[in-house]
Amino acid sequence: MNEPTTTTPLRPGMTALEAIRHHCVHDCMGGDRRAVEECADAGCPLHPYRFGRRATTCPHRPTPAIRSFCLYRCMGGDAEAVVGCELSPDVDPRYSPCHLYSFRCGCNPNYAAATAGRDSARSSCVV
Repeated sequence: MNEPTTTTPLRPGMTALEAIRHHCVHDCMGGDRRAVEECADAGCPLHPYRFGRRATTCPHRPTPAIRSFCLYRCMGGDAEAVVGCELSPDVDPRYSPCHLYSFRCGCNPNYAAATAGRDSARSSCVV
C-alpha cells in the first residue's frame, strides 16, 4: 500500500481528472511536474490522464482507471483492501488523504451525490 504523504488537503468536489493529476504530480513524482510529463510508465492505468485531461486515445473514463490503479497497483489485487482503504479523508491530520480515495471503487462520488435518490444503484460503490 502507498504510504501517506504530506501534500495538499483533499478538496471537496474534486473531479476524477483533478485527483489523478494531483496524484501523479504530488504523490507519485514528488511535486516534479516535468517528471510527470516524462513519465514512461505506460502500463499505469492513470498514465493517459496524468495531465488532468482525458486522452482522446483512451477507451474508458478516468474513474475505472482509478479503480484499476487502486486495485492492482496499490492493493495488489485485493478488492476488500480497496474498499477498506485506510487513506480516507479521516486519516491522521498530519497527512493528506489519498486524492484517489473517493473514486477508488470506480464510481464518481460527485455524480452519486447529485443523483441521490434517483438511482440507488449508482449511490453505493462496490469493487
